[in-house]
This record gives sequence, structure tokens and C-alpha cells, in this order.
Amino acid sequence: MNTDLFFCGWVRLSCDMSDAAAILELCMREHIAYRHWCNDAEGRHVSFEMSERTARIFLRKCSEAEIRVRTVLHGGLPHLLYRYRRRVGLLLGAFLGAAILIASTQVLWDIRVSGNETMTVRRVKEELRESGLYVGMPLARLNTAKEEMRIQLESECFSWVSINMSGTVAYVEVRERVPTPDGEPLSPANLIASAEGIVEGVEIYTGKSVVKAGQAVQKGELLVSGVYDSQAVGWRVTRAAGHVLARTEHEFEVEIPLVYQQKVYSGEHLQQKTLFFFEKEIKLLKNSRILGVSCDKISNINSAVLGKGVSLPFSLRTDRYLPYEYREAVRSYESAQALAYYELERQIAQALPDATLLRKTVAVTLAEDAYRLHCKVWCLEDIAQVQEFSVNE
Repeated sequence: MNTDLFFCGWVRLSCDMSDAAAILELCMREHIAYRHWCNDAEGRHVSFEMSERTARIFLRKCSEAEIRVRTVLHGGLPHLLYRYRRRVGLLLGAFLGAAILIASTQVLWDIRVSGNETMTVRRVKEELRESGLYVGMPLARLNTAKEEMRIQLESECFSWVSINMSGTVAYVEVRERVPTPDGEPLSPANLIASAEGIVEGVEIYTGKSVVKAGQAVQKGELLVSGVYDSQAVGWRVTRAAGHVLARTEHEFEVEIPLVYQQKVYSGEHLQQKTLFFFEKEIKLLKNSRILGVSCDKISNINSAVLGKGVSLPFSLRTDRYLPYEYREAVRSYESAQALAYYELERQIAQALPDATLLRKTVAVTLAEDAYRLHCKVWCLEDIAQVQEFSVNE
């Protein structure tokens, strides 16, 4: 449908095929414009369209010429307003929606990020917002060249930024700033033992080794000295660096109580819906009932997306609060055993992340109130720990 016909209104007319020639002659003689002339499938009638104003003149001329013409359909904005003249709220909502849609073309709808490696998209958008680029900002204020320069100068996270606009969507490509090493710290340091053990091997980069393979060392004992005593140049200091592999022994204790406090949900829930429109937050629905202090919160965000992944500037977040209480419960020995060994492996992995496990013994104690494990671990690990020291002139 032509835009002009929509705003001024249009009429579809129909007549018998026998009157078609007379109508065409009348339109040509009176300079009356018509559109979409077509015949029906049986070839008995023809139909055509013209504007409301032209149709009034045309129908008067047809009446004077005794040509039979029927009005089939009215359409366009005037007819639509007349049909819904008693539904003011619906019309107002339609006009308000159209106004919002038109106004939204003047603001930034979405920011799409690429090039980030360690930072999440959300973190990148937060950095961009702190630098002045955010969803909902007026496009008239957006100068991509100035924004790129300001973000690179103000942000400590990006070394390079490129902004390309496509309509109301900003495509931002970033390069994360890689911290450059400042070189070796100036403070001298020794390497000391982080645990008791028997030295298996020493690999020194800088410093002077004071231990050798097969030697037993205590925790905190000096392994590699950062002090040199030279008869040629005298005393000098450095930052000791290297690896000292040693056989070490560690003990772990795990206790799983058979009687414990179990989290039990009541089955009730508090639900709250929040609408995010650009940067505005609007609370829509909330259950006013107070469910208690102890609640788990589950949030779900649904973003409006058009075809081909085009994001709209609003989303709906639903927060569910599930109340619970703790009740006394009893676990079986089988369940306690599985939990105990899981906790033991977790403690070993956390305490000795880079060690090579050589041997392990586990002692089990079954009591009326708990399941206990006592574990000894022998492993090969790097026990060299940096300890800085100061030098007085």
C-alpha cells in the first residue's frame, strides 16, 4: 500500500465488466487517478483503488453518468482512527509506542563487543560505560573518533579500541592491555625451604646454593643465598632464583559427621519481575508476602532479540526467592565415606597443586558420630620459597 494512500485514506471500488469501458473513459476525461486495476477470476467484475477524496468526486460523476459502482472496502489511517474512536487508550498506546520507536532511533540501542580474550563482555561494557559509551546515549553526542581516543586514554584495560556504527548499533573491537613486566625487582632475596624434606636436586639460575642432593632440610632453612662473597669484588647481593626439588611428607585430616544440618526448602517462593529499558530499571511485579530471612535467589534474564541476533534495548529479569530452613539429618556410612574421600582429594589438590605424588597411606576410623580419615602423603615438590631481605649501606 502506498504511504500517501495510507495517511489520506483509500477506497476499493468494484463494478461489472460491462461498465469497465465507461469507467475508464470517465477517469480519462475527468483526470481521475486510480490504482491496482484488476479483474476477478471469473472475468465478471473489475476492482480498483483510489484515495478517499478522489473517490467522492468519482462516485458523484458515476451517479451523474448512471454508472453502477460498488464500494468494497475502506482503509488507511482516517478509517482506522474512526473504527477505534471509542478506544482512546488503544489509540494512545499505539501513538505512544510509535513515538518511542521514533525516539529510540536517536539513541544507541546496543553495543556488540569483539576481540576480548580474558575479559567478559559484561566487564568490557562496564569499562566502556565508565569512559562514556553506554546503551541509551544520544547518537548526536557520539563521535566515534573522539570516543576511541578517550577510551584508550582513560581506560587501563584497553590498548586499542575501534568503534563502527551500523544504524543504532555500535560494533566495538577491543585489544586488551597486556601488563608489561617492569624487570626484576630491585630487592635482593634468598630461597628458603617452604617445607621439611630431603633434597633430591638443585637447579639454580641466580644466587649461591648452600644445600646439595641427599641433604635433609627443615622448614625455613636457607637453600640458596642471594649474597656473594668474592675476594675480587667483595660482597655483592642478588635476587636468588631457581628450583629445589625435595621429598616431603604431609598429613591430612578429614572428618565427616554422621549427624548434620540439611537444607530443606519450604516450597513457597517470592517472585519479582524487573524491566530494564536502556539504563532504566522498572519493577513490574513483586509478591509482597514476607517469606523469611534464609532464601536462595535464582535470577533469570530474558533479552528481547529480533532476527539475526539484533538485540532490543530492553530485557526482563525474573528473581525467585526460595525460603529454606535447616533440619537435623543422618547420613549413612557409605555416603560419609564418599564425602570423606572427595574432601581428602580436594585438600591434597589445593595444598600440593604442582607436586608429584609418590606414596599415600590412609587410615580410616569409624565412630558413632563421624567418619574420619588420616592420610599421609609422600611427594616430590619444589620447596624453594622467595624471601626478600634488605641491605644496609
